[in-house]
Amino acid sequence: MTPEERRQAIIEIGLPMLLEHGPNVSTRQIAAAAGIAEGTIFRVFATKQDLVEAVVRHALDADDVITGLDGLDATRPLHDQVADVLRILIEEMVRTRALALLLTYAHTGERAAPWRPHHPPHVPERMNAIRTAVERALRPYAGQLAVDPHGAAGLLFALAFTAQLPLAPLPTDDPAELASLVLNGLAKGDSWSAC
Repeated sequence: MTPEERRQAIIEIGLPMLLEHGPNVSTRQIAAAAGIAEGTIFRVFATKQDLVEAVVRHALDADDVITGLDGLDATRPLHDQVADVLRILIEEMVRTRALALLLTYAHTGERAAPWRPHHPPHVPERMNAIRTAVERALRPYAGQLAVDPHGAAGLLFALAFTAQLPLAPLPTDDPAELASLVLNGLAKGDSWSAC
C-alpha cells in the first residue's frame, strides 16, 4: 500500500470512529479499528490533531455530493429531479450538521469549547460548489421553472437546510412530498385563484 493509500484508509476508518467517540477518540482506537499499529498513524500524520483535521476535511468534502447531483438523469420528469436533488441535499445537511454538533458537544451533553481546526474548511466555497451543482441539475428544466435555475437552486438549498432543523419542522421530510409542495405550492388544485 502506498503512503497516500495508507493515509486515505486511515482517514476513512477514522470518520466512523470520530462520529462514534467525538474529537476525544484516541489514535489507539483508530489503529485498532484499522488493524494497524498505532505508530503507523504517526508515520502518516504528525499529530492526532492533523489526523482529526484530515478526517473532518474528508467528511466535509463536497465531491461526493456534487458527483451525486451531476449523476442525476435529466431526462426524467421535473418532479423526480427536484425530489432527488432535495434527497441528496437533505442527507448532506443532516450529515454535516451531525458532525458539527458532535465536534461542538463531544458527547458531554453540555456545550464544550468547540473543537477548532488549525486549517478550517472553506465552508462558503463548499456551499457555493454544491449550489452550483444543484443549478446544473435544474438547468435542463429551465423552461418549466417559474424562476431561473440559479434562483430555483437557492430555494431548494434553503428548503433542504430548513428540513433538518428541529426547531422549524416542515410538514414533511419526504423529498418527493417536498418536491410536490415546491412545484405545486400550498394551495389545493386551483383554489389559490379564488383568493
